[in-house]
Parts: sequence; C-alpha cells; structure tokens
Amino acid sequence: MLVALFAFPAIACAQERNFAFAGSGFGLSLPAGLTATRQSGDDYDLYSFARSGRVVLQAYVGNEPIDKVFVEHRQYTTSGWFGDLPEESIVYAYPNDVQSRETIVSLNNATPWPKFVHLWYLDLTPDDALAADRIIESVGASSAVWTAPAIAPGSWTAQAEKLLQHQKIR
Repeated sequence: MLVALFAFPAIACAQERNFAFAGSGFGLSLPAGLTATRQSGDDYDLYSFARSGRVVLQAYVGNEPIDKVFVEHRQYTTSGWFGDLPEESIVYAYPNDVQSRETIVSLNNATPWPKFVHLWYLDLTPDDALAADRIIESVGASSAVWTAPAIAPGSWTAQAEKLLQHQKIR
C-alpha cells in the first residue's frame, strides 16, 4: 500500500482563497498551503499547483484543450456542469491504488480568450485525488485578486514539459 507524500487539509471555506487565472475572469478555490506558478505560452497559460514542492494539480488555460493523454486504465467518463460551465472528465484508476484525472471545462466565454480550462493530476492516492477533485470542481467565474506569478521559460515541471512534448497545442 502506498502512503501519501502529502496531505490536503479538509477543504473548508476558512482555508480557501480565490485564485484567478490571469486575464480570464475565471478561477478556482485553493486550500491554504498550495502554491501556484504560471508559465505563459503564445496563446495559453500553464499552471502548476504544488504542496511542499510536489505538483498535485496542473491546468492549461487557452483556446484549445490539450488532447487527452492518459489512455490506459480508464475507470469512467462523466460530463456535467460546474455551475453554468459544461465539463467533461475522465478518471483513471491503476492497480497500485493511485488515480489520475483530467477535466476539460468549456468557459462559455464571450471574449476571444480563453475558451477552455483543462485540469489534470497524475498518480494521486484516493484521498489526495478526492481533495484535488474538490479544487477542480470549484472552477468558475472569479472575482479573485490573487494570481500565480509568472515563471521563466524552461522552469516548468518535468511532468508538464513531458505532456507538452507529446501534445499539439494550437
């Protein structure tokens, strides 16, 4: 049995802060203790959310969601709504009791950018996956004042770099 390398505190309003995706009018709720960094591309932003230096959730914000990359061990697919925003999620389960998820949220945005938020996590324990799911499900319109600092190109996490090497981002 795997032991979690980090633990999310129980998510409660007192522990959350609103987080805005830069220039988008949309954001999510982060529990205290998570840090965020942003890497900007030509027409997208890539966010990494970490606890104690370990990335637990990533998000692409732009006009074309990244193609789905996790193809093995699909447990189930759902579609629904986060408030008035349509979403599609795929959850993956593995024999070693870890989970991965990716969710694409269509922003129903009248502005030219962004049209989508694509969020994902890799290889989390069930408890940590549940906590990350709560963050994902908080995506919506934002009045937040806190955003992630931009980071220099080349300093993305290895996970994000690998993902982007295998994907065509338009």
